[in-house]
Amino acid sequence: MPALSYNVTGTGGAGTSQNGTSGNGAGIYVDTTGSDNHRSLTIATSTLSNNQTSYGLTNGVGGDGGGIYNNFNITANLTNVTLAYNTVDKPQIGGAIANFGIANVKNSLFADNYNAYGITNLNDCSGSLNSLGYNIMMEPGCTVSPNPGGTTGDHFFVRGHIVDPLQANGGPTLTNAFPPGSLAIDAADNSTCSPTDQRGFARPVFGGIAVRCDTGAFEFYRFAVRLPLLLR
Repeated sequence: MPALSYNVTGTGGAGTSQNGTSGNGAGIYVDTTGSDNHRSLTIATSTLSNNQTSYGLTNGVGGDGGGIYNNFNITANLTNVTLAYNTVDKPQIGGAIANFGIANVKNSLFADNYNAYGITNLNDCSGSLNSLGYNIMMEPGCTVSPNPGGTTGDHFFVRGHIVDPLQANGGPTLTNAFPPGSLAIDAADNSTCSPTDQRGFARPVFGGIAVRCDTGAFEFYRFAVRLPLLLR
């Protein structure tokens, strides 16, 4: 699952006084119905971006988990995942993920996720998360274990321009690239990142600080990647 983007839940509603019918998990909704309700979800080197509950309208109510809604009894494992520019309804705070099961995250980026009050109301997560280190979150509204400060390499409550909007940056799928100087560059743990980023570009590369993988699904190249010239 390299990229999951531009998905919506609910009907949004209309006018200024009518609340829309919303829904949870615009990007991914992990269900627990049925006899086998102890399931797992593994996401690696992938992007969830621009997913919206209630179609992103301001009069939707109740929709949580713009990127992911992880239900009870589900274990979610996220490694080198980018969750950016996802939105939820006004009262909610799980812009990137609403977690009610177990969620283990490492080398992952949570940035510019917000609720329907506007882009300045940053909200990355609701419920709780287990940080395995080297994560970046702009606004972790959830409980982060093992401690509020996270573990090795974590950066929480950060601000500034960390990730660009979703677009074509090479490779077969859309990605959220990093601007020069982004905190995500050279900030992950090499021992657990994949040998290529979401686009299939080799990682780690020297991004200006060290030969380390970048946090999230994208690997920043200081110089343009030159593709071979094809002659007809």
